[in-house]
Amino acid sequence: MYPRSPVGAPSVELVSAMDAFEQVIAELLWRNGYWVQTSFKVELTKLEKIKIGRPSSPRWEIDIVAYKGSVNEVLAIECKSYLDSPGVRASAFDGSDQTYAGRFKLFNEQTTRRVVLGRLRRQLHECGLSAPRPSIRLGLAVGNFYNEASREFVNV
Repeated sequence: MYPRSPVGAPSVELVSAMDAFEQVIAELLWRNGYWVQTSFKVELTKLEKIKIGRPSSPRWEIDIVAYKGSVNEVLAIECKSYLDSPGVRASAFDGSDQTYAGRFKLFNEQTTRRVVLGRLRRQLHECGLSAPRPSIRLGLAVGNFYNEASREFVNV
């Protein structure tokens, strides 16, 4: 279990470590020619929230959104450092552990992925942050895997 503050939120130290991992990944993308935004809020409409089964959901957050204009490509990156835990397990993606899979909704819920990434595409263009119809790729940045088999399974 993560260290917790008295009100149940992650401790300042843990939040700083998670932010630091995201910043390292963002820096690597920036150095490879991407415009980068961390903690990007996707503004889902009420109807879109209903489509994904979360009608009262707040704005969807993607850890890192990176855009490369020269190829009109967007990377939507979820970051899981898991440096203070056993690590990311294959069971989050192979259907054997639905509870754990819930931490990776964009990877495991096809409708959620389609709706959220579709809204991301429109939002970026409407805000002038991308050219029309960029290609979007979903990615996972992992700091620690449970074991080598999990690393190989996720690295498809």
